Amino acid sequence: METNDAAIGRVARLRDCVPINRGTGPPAVNILSSYVLPGVDWDYYQAFYRHLGLARDWPEGMSAHASWEGSDGWRTIYLWDDNLTADQYFGSVGLEAVTDTVRELGPAKSASGTTDVEPLRLQVHEWLLGYYAGAFSDISEDPDGTAIDKLGTRPVIVELDLTAEATAVISALGVEKRIPRDLIALLVADHPIGSRMLQIWADDEIARAALETVVFPALQKIGIECDPNPAESIFELRRLVVADGAAESFGHPPAIEL
Repeated sequence: METNDAAIGRVARLRDCVPINRGTGPPAVNILSSYVLPGVDWDYYQAFYRHLGLARDWPEGMSAHASWEGSDGWRTIYLWDDNLTADQYFGSVGLEAVTDTVRELGPAKSASGTTDVEPLRLQVHEWLLGYYAGAFSDISEDPDGTAIDKLGTRPVIVELDLTAEATAVISALGVEKRIPRDLIALLVADHPIGSRMLQIWADDEIARAALETVVFPALQKIGIECDPNPAESIFELRRLVVADGAAESFGHPPAIEL
């Protein structure tokens, strides 16, 4: 049974906030390129990541990459300056990485056949890096995937598709000046049904506390419908890589004393 001390501790973590610096930094993220890959597992994704070679040659115009296993298959996202940059990269380096992975492991197959890698491209309205984002920049090859645990806990990603415009979601979240220290990243983008919100938190406990006590009540207060079950929205993050220098440009330290 949960004690009052545990609940008080989570509230204290949510109230521990850091200022947002929206100053000069690199070009704003404008495009979310999102893939759903049924039939792909961690080992298959790891092979693709190795062939993609982000640790060796980070592409110009990309700010971050993340990957996790969602309810409908393996999911990966890439954040770009613009569609043209994303098209050029995936039309060359990305296509070559897919080809090399298929040669190594064969095609990834879902229940309905070969996996389709057509991305969903969404216009980004809000992209914030938090205090701990710098811990995920300058990631090496990371062959065993342990870099995701650099904070000593396993980060999670909250994924919500909402029937409301992105501007309404951003307003409800109230992130004009400060964000919780444990919020590693926040993204709000357009989506065919309204908007998509992604939040990356330092661990599952703080993510659940944020949804239950802050996020869901704030959205419901202005009439935005959302699933009140965190278990349907929170997934264990398996990889997060942030462009070198991106965290500093948002006013946060390049390296965190852990």
